[in-house]
Amino acid sequence: MKKRHIAILIVVILLLGLSACGKADVASPAASPSNDSNDVLPLLDTTSSAIDSANTAEELRTLIQTYQDNGDHESAYLAAKKLIELEPTDTQAYQDAIAALLGSISSDYDEIQELLMLGIQKAPEGAERLAQWANEQNQTFSYTVPFFADYASESEINLVGTTPGNLTNLEVSSTGQWFFGLMTSQGSWVYFALPQDENNIYKMRVDGTGLQKITDARGNSINVVGDWIYYQNLSDEGKPYRIRTDGTGKEGPLVNNSGTMVVSNNWIYYLNGGIYKTRPDTGETISLVEGQNAAMSVYDGWIYYGAGGNDDSDVFCRIPTNGGDPQKLLDGWMFHYDMSDGWIYYYTNQTGDSVWRMRPDGSEQTEVYLSENSLTTFAVIKDQLVVSIATEVDDRGKPVPTELRVVDVATGTVRQTQKASTGMIFVANDTVFYTENGVWQMWNLSTGETGAIAYSTITKETSIIAKADVSLTTLGFELDPKLGIYSYSNDETKSYVSIARPDLGESQTDINLELLQEINGYLIGIWYYEKDNQLRIQADKGEISAYFHYDLTDKTYGNECSNTGSVQEQFEKALGKQEGDFHDAALQLFTDTIQERFDMSWQELYALPLI
Repeated sequence: MKKRHIAILIVVILLLGLSACGKADVASPAASPSNDSNDVLPLLDTTSSAIDSANTAEELRTLIQTYQDNGDHESAYLAAKKLIELEPTDTQAYQDAIAALLGSISSDYDEIQELLMLGIQKAPEGAERLAQWANEQNQTFSYTVPFFADYASESEINLVGTTPGNLTNLEVSSTGQWFFGLMTSQGSWVYFALPQDENNIYKMRVDGTGLQKITDARGNSINVVGDWIYYQNLSDEGKPYRIRTDGTGKEGPLVNNSGTMVVSNNWIYYLNGGIYKTRPDTGETISLVEGQNAAMSVYDGWIYYGAGGNDDSDVFCRIPTNGGDPQKLLDGWMFHYDMSDGWIYYYTNQTGDSVWRMRPDGSEQTEVYLSENSLTTFAVIKDQLVVSIATEVDDRGKPVPTELRVVDVATGTVRQTQKASTGMIFVANDTVFYTENGVWQMWNLSTGETGAIAYSTITKETSIIAKADVSLTTLGFELDPKLGIYSYSNDETKSYVSIARPDLGESQTDINLELLQEINGYLIGIWYYEKDNQLRIQADKGEISAYFHYDLTDKTYGNECSNTGSVQEQFEKALGKQEGDFHDAALQLFTDTIQERFDMSWQELYALPLI
């Protein structure tokens, strides 16, 4: 695997013990780092029965603090090293180990650099913290972080950062915002914006393994070329940025402003009133096409785009990437197009519900597939079309996607079908990726396996969930169109559960999850508010009402109120007297009820895909 190196300046100190609590001052070594082994204390030969017998992270943290307070740097180092072995993602353990080395009579600088490397690699969430901690001090170390490319060979590197099909596949959010180019691939990896996590950028292998977050930046027009991810940073007015595929080395803005963008041969091609290209390394910018244009892409040395502005003058054109006179390929407005094996597949406002194809110069225009239902979008995978079909309409008469069809290009026959209400489609290798209600879905055409990229707004964790295993739909949740919520009820247990996640569409309530349960004549209501990360737990009986709140961040109770008697009195009447805190009993009711009904925690239930 190819390796690159990023030079990072890490400033490290000899600090104060560096634990979160009491710190012991240490002195800076007077001499520069020495590679002479005689100058380095044999720290690894030091033994401690207390360290040997410590088997938990808590025990080791206590020992580290004790050793720091006593100025025993050697023992603090050994305890921190053992903690690193036990908890390799514990950023503080790396800091404590480094601080112990720096506090020794003769510091082992090779070991310090090794710990820095290990900390950045093994504890990526704390890499920034390590660098910040070091930078706050006054002594500098030069450190090289190894970069591991995602591609297995040079032949897998993209020449163009994304496909025409990806850029012209559009997604409209529940707020009406348009997104495009939300996924691309290189080699065996896909790189994408995750709608459930505010369109922050992630990557994973095509088979669903190796899922990880790259950056908190909100991405659009995502391109990958070699070691770099290029994207429109929606957190900075859509300006182009780039970041390495391992999440390091973010740079930008590369251009002051842009719309759709494509990266090819060290140039960024973008829309900004006209079509431009710029070199991010030199800032050289060239105007290629004037006027308002759309549906731009780069393919095989040409820029393809739609021009015009009304039905009478709309055309689809191309120009060479180095500029020149436009060549008209089609009349009409291009809704969507993709390219594969020397063909442009497309549908326009003049082709109806059918996919056509033509050569890149506009010749050999031929209908490939005509649908008896409304066509919403498509993608090309080898010799197949993956077509999204709408067999239903909404209240406004707008087509609602209901099915994916895999069509043989040569014969026009349908090979496979999959129920799906898809927004956009992307293909990589033999896998179809598509958005459904703001969630990325996966469909392997070879194995038939399906799955979804689930994200918990509570735990901030992302995972792949097999679609066939469980979803809100398979559990029996149904849409209430008037309220815009998905609800489940059980008459036998007298319980009711509803979910109104922001990604599931507009809702008439600000309650994101609700549990209603009848107990001892009381109606117990437990409500989750995602925005505030709080639970409201309420007991009602006739005119009697009592409630309190639970802060999920601080794990504290508060904001109590009762219109009759005390809050404790009403909850004890509803739930019975408890040995412990009545608050805990009410909260336990919530967690136990969800666990018993659905065989999962309420956090897991809330994070499930819709279908």
